[in-house]
Amino acid sequence: MLGLKSVEQLIEKYGVSAFADDTPFLKRRRVTLGDAMQKGMPFCFFRRLQMLSPEDAAWCFTAYLPNKKQRMAMYLVDKDNNLIEQVYYLRDRKGVVACEKVQRLLEQSLQAANADKFVLAA
Repeated sequence: MLGLKSVEQLIEKYGVSAFADDTPFLKRRRVTLGDAMQKGMPFCFFRRLQMLSPEDAAWCFTAYLPNKKQRMAMYLVDKDNNLIEQVYYLRDRKGVVACEKVQRLLEQSLQAANADKFVLAA
């Protein structure tokens, strides 16, 4: 069972930033429609990527629980730094609350970038 305290410790240790280097807790990668088909991404991500033009960059952020070696959540971000889709892999209430907290922190990081006109780049 996952406790919110363990996720808070990961957030405290690694932070949640859309523009920092990958950590054992949060990883990001540029994705295309082909990536969604090949890497078994959630169907909702595939549908969202279909709606984007081919030259638009989309980013996938994956939050992990390093001690359990499992995915916690995935977030899809468009070229304008807007969160357009998310999938939570944790199903119990504490897990969902933890995923929502990570999502809020990621959105804050993206909004700060929008204020500074910072763009995610490959």
